[in-house]
Amino acid sequence: MPTMVEGAFARSGVLISRTSTAPQVCYPGACTGVDVWGGQGRPLYFKPRTGKDFIVVVFTQRSDGAKIARFEASKSGLGVARRGRVLLLYYKLSARIAKLRAALAALHA
Repeated sequence: MPTMVEGAFARSGVLISRTSTAPQVCYPGACTGVDVWGGQGRPLYFKPRTGKDFIVVVFTQRSDGAKIARFEASKSGLGVARRGRVLLLYYKLSARIAKLRAALAALHA
């Protein structure tokens, strides 16, 4: 799964790398991260190689991703998109939104 996620984003023109801790998404006025506890298994985290305008989280179960997506969507300034077990959390005014959404759509999670 990590290779598939990295490949989908690379094909859309956005390079990401896996990280062991939850990275932050920054936008004017604030930075936020996704802290995950409970659930089954440990999620995989990815961050952009440049910038801090989005993060990608791969959960072990679809239901975990759905719960986090509902919570994160309530934060102003942030957008959330989900495909299966993969969650994309991004700054709503990021110049890369089209590329990010295309990469997410290319996944068969």
